Amino acid sequence: MIRAIQLPGRPGSGELPPEAATLDELLAELLACFVDQFPRPRRFAFYGHSLGALVAFKLAQALAERGDPTPAFLAVSGRRGPTSPLRGKKLWDLEQGPLLDALRSMGGMPPLLLESPKWRQVFLPSMRADLRLSDEYRHTGNALIDVPVLAFRGAGDPIVQPEELEAWRNIAQGSFERHEFPGNHFFSAEGTQALQRRLQSEMALLLRGNATQRAATCT
Repeated sequence: MIRAIQLPGRPGSGELPPEAATLDELLAELLACFVDQFPRPRRFAFYGHSLGALVAFKLAQALAERGDPTPAFLAVSGRRGPTSPLRGKKLWDLEQGPLLDALRSMGGMPPLLLESPKWRQVFLPSMRADLRLSDEYRHTGNALIDVPVLAFRGAGDPIVQPEELEAWRNIAQGSFERHEFPGNHFFSAEGTQALQRRLQSEMALLLRGNATQRAATCT
C-alpha cells in the first residue's frame, strides 16, 4: 500500500497558510499523524523528492529518536544531502519572472501550465513556501541515521549537483547507493520509469522479508 503525504497549507490540504509553519512544526504534525495511523510493526519505507526528501529524512530520524520502528530504507531524489549547504541562489524569494524561468529549467512542467495566471495564483505561493523550507534549512546536531539510503538525481538537474547528491552518504550509517536517471530536476518519462523499477525491486525484497544491508558503496 502506498500513502502520499500532503503538507499542511498546500492546495487541497487545509486552511493553514503555507508561510505559517516551519519545518519543525510540519514535522511534528506528520510524526503524530504517522504514529497514530500507520499500523505497526508492519515494515515500511519512505520516498521523497526535493523538499519531500528532506521531510522523509527528518521523519525517519524523528522515529529513531523516539525508539519507534524506522523505515526499511530511505529513498530520496532531487535534493542535496541534509548536511550539504545551499551552493546556488535561493529560489523562494526570486521575482516571479526569474522563478518561472527556474521552474522551466527543472523540466516536468508544461509551458502552458506555467503561463496560466490561475495556476500561478493557486500554486506559486505554496511552491515558494516549499522552496523556502528547503533553501533555508540548516542541519544542526547529529545527522546520522541507521537506515539504508538510496539517492537519485536527474542527469540534467540544474539545482542538485552530483556531489550534493553524494552528500547523502554522510548521513547513512547503513548502506548507501546513488543513481542518475534521465531528466532534469523532474525525471523524464524514461527516468521516471527507471526510478519506478528500482523502487519496485526494492519493495519486492522488502515484502519478501529479504531486504538486507548493502555494502557501503536511491529514490
